[in-house]
Amino acid sequence: MWEETRGGSKPSGGGIRRSCPKGCSSNQEWVATLDGFVNAQIRAQVKGLLVRQDYTNGAFVSKETPLFEIDPRPFQAVLDQSNANLAQAQANLERAQAALGKTEADVARYTPLAKESAISQQELDDSIQANLGAKAQVEQAKAAIESARAAVESAKLDLSFTKIVSPIDGVTGIATAQIGDFVNPQGEPLTTISTINPVLANVTVSEQEYLNAMKQAAVSGLSQEAILRTLAWKLRLADGMIFPQTGRFYALDRQVDVRRAQFSSKFNFPTLGTCCVPVVLAQ
Repeated sequence: MWEETRGGSKPSGGGIRRSCPKGCSSNQEWVATLDGFVNAQIRAQVKGLLVRQDYTNGAFVSKETPLFEIDPRPFQAVLDQSNANLAQAQANLERAQAALGKTEADVARYTPLAKESAISQQELDDSIQANLGAKAQVEQAKAAIESARAAVESAKLDLSFTKIVSPIDGVTGIATAQIGDFVNPQGEPLTTISTINPVLANVTVSEQEYLNAMKQAAVSGLSQEAILRTLAWKLRLADGMIFPQTGRFYALDRQVDVRRAQFSSKFNFPTLGTCCVPVVLAQ
């Protein structure tokens, strides 16, 4: 239950109290849900068999905490093969460079001999063509090395994706996948992690309620944005406890439910160490 109180009146029983400029007063209650400010869906970035879960369902985890592991063996094999291909490409470059050195020496030796007619012009032309071909082989070998290096980096990245870590500090959800399941990037999230400082309170407000509140607050002469930013809210949880921190307006959803003439609004509550689990009912 949320209660808004303007004009300095005292809260009745509990809920949300919000202050606004003098000259306006009203009470209104809403049911709200609490949610994390950030709710990160944890998904697999590569496909494979899930072999380990490293966290306890519902536990608080820090950023970079290991969560899951996908069988790394197929990805390690791909990395090993990629490294072998890179070594082969580097060896091919060395052979191509050696062949290029020989053809360059042949051209340098045949050129003065052709001028003195000691060899035929055809022999000189053949050596020049061989030299051009050797240069092309060197460039091709260099390109193959770059391609092999890219394959190694891609294989390293895929291997790193087998260890799934938390991107944020927050509270974990219950894992939706079990050890032995085949997971892939197109599948369902493996779990969700929600930040708990701050939390967002989500309220569904009718269009009429919002317009009435804005009309009453407009007597202050402030803009709609200024009015919303100056309101202070208090939250009463489902067990009747008054949340100790004051909330502030965060955002209005631009999309309106045309069938019910309602829209969602969000309020930001710092927790500052207060126990407050996301996705609970406040009433």
